[in-house]
Amino acid sequence: VFQSSIQGRHQEIAHKDQERETILLEITQLETEIVGFHGQEKSYQEDLKMFEEALIQSVDELKRLEEDDQGGQVKKQEYQASIEELRRKIEDVASKKQTLQEALKNYEEQKEDIFKRISEVRVKIRQVQESLEEIQGNIHQRDLKRQEISFSEQSLKDRLAQTYKIDFDEVANYKEPSADLDNIV
Repeated sequence: VFQSSIQGRHQEIAHKDQERETILLEITQLETEIVGFHGQEKSYQEDLKMFEEALIQSVDELKRLEEDDQGGQVKKQEYQASIEELRRKIEDVASKKQTLQEALKNYEEQKEDIFKRISEVRVKIRQVQESLEEIQGNIHQRDLKRQEISFSEQSLKDRLAQTYKIDFDEVANYKEPSADLDNIV
């Protein structure tokens, strides 16, 4: 009985040893798993930190993109305002161009009228010059004729004086005494 009790105890101890070894093995496996889990946890923490940093960078990038978008919207509005201003200026310039073209057309018409009048005046000036030249030619002809008559007159006077001994200037200036004749009768 004692033996059997010892044997029962040995068996119990062996069984307990076996249980202990199983438990130790399980503990070792659990410790290994825990170490693995710690490694995974550390890896996950590093991944989490990396993801948090990536998230922060993404949030910063998102903010920057939103700011860029807002800036882009502002620039878009500025460009649209500039485009509208340019359109208004183009319309103003087109209107001024039309006005200037009409004014230019009027000036061209006035210019043509002035050139016509100048041409007419030139024609009249030519006609007047031709008339003047004709008159000057007639005056010259008359002067020549007067000279010729004067030479002929002088020639006649000279012949009268030489042939008949008559001074033509005395005869031409001679006055008859009319008052003396009335007194005589």
